[in-house]
Amino acid sequence: MLSAQFSGSAFQHSEAAPMSVSAKNASTDFSTNTKEALTLMHNQTKFYAIVEIKNRPYHVAKNDVIIVPRMNDLQIGDVITLDRVREMGSPDYIMQGNPYLDPRYYTIQATAIEHTVGKAIERKHRKRSGISKYVRMTSSYTLLRVCEMDVVDSR
Repeated sequence: MLSAQFSGSAFQHSEAAPMSVSAKNASTDFSTNTKEALTLMHNQTKFYAIVEIKNRPYHVAKNDVIIVPRMNDLQIGDVITLDRVREMGSPDYIMQGNPYLDPRYYTIQATAIEHTVGKAIERKHRKRSGISKYVRMTSSYTLLRVCEMDVVDSR
């Protein structure tokens, strides 16, 4: 089972060269307000997140199955880290990013469980000459299961 890093529309498998980390993101010092917020969120039992995959937002929770446009770079069983999170919350608290949350605050991983083809869609296409034409179209999808979702404890 390979692990992959998901960033926008690009993947990086664990066998590839590591992504560069800026000095700003390398430190783990959080402000006191951030530490308090992370502690409050960490004490909650259920989380949800609004993640962005291929520039589309998805509202996910742990063990959810997400249907996304096909990701050709993924094999069945690959684990990816979702690092574009717009919002993360629980029934009592919410953390919002501007536009994204810092990946040091959370861990969200998903496993590719299936590549599938959607239902065939027949579309009527009218030409200018008035002749009707039927077009059959199918879309390919990848199914991801959110296997890990947690907020970092800042203590």
